[in-house]
Amino acid sequence: SSTMAASSRWRPSAPATRSRKATCTSPFATPSASAASPAGPFLTAWRSGSTAWADYYCTHESPYGENDQILINAAIRYLHEAYGGGEVKFFYGQYIIRPNENVDGTWCGIRLYSDTTLDGINGSVLYSDSGVGGYSYFIVYGKGDSYSTPINNITIKNFTITYNITGTYGGCVSIKYGDNVIISSNTFKDVLNADYCAYINRCKNSRVVDNIFDNSGLSDS
Repeated sequence: SSTMAASSRWRPSAPATRSRKATCTSPFATPSASAASPAGPFLTAWRSGSTAWADYYCTHESPYGENDQILINAAIRYLHEAYGGGEVKFFYGQYIIRPNENVDGTWCGIRLYSDTTLDGINGSVLYSDSGVGGYSYFIVYGKGDSYSTPINNITIKNFTITYNITGTYGGCVSIKYGDNVIISSNTFKDVLNADYCAYINRCKNSRVVDNIFDNSGLSDS
């Protein structure tokens, strides 16, 4: 079955069917009919208690609590390891993101790999309110090995992203050593204590376009 049993929705296991697709669920969501069962390689998110099809359910009642990054990263890794990439679709809701991994001295909540698209569909919220003292921290982070060996084909679109943290260097999105990076149609809302909304560092063939900065700070490329 492509839908997990209610008792196991929180588990970061690979989906049994639908190649290059996976799904997550969030509390506080109001799913849109237009977002149901999209075709293509994807990960999705639904609210707690949803009966809609999903591979990964980000429920705050799970043993992980309010740490939605755990299942989101599990879904991204599944597509990366099984298919070399894919698209993660987040059905409408709020996803609470906390520091999850240290990548060469930078903490991140969601770690990207080449050929990954994150799609918030109707403005799903990525919200973070805790960093790591003494370290930089980004909600979404991807890093290539060098300018000549970059992380490739990254798209982040259609989210509302809020970084509500003080005393920590960092921000919402950072891609370092990238090629073909697109940050588009997002709303960076109430990002007042971050260094960057979108930090595109040493990337080529990349664009930050059609984003809204609502009561927020910098975008730097």
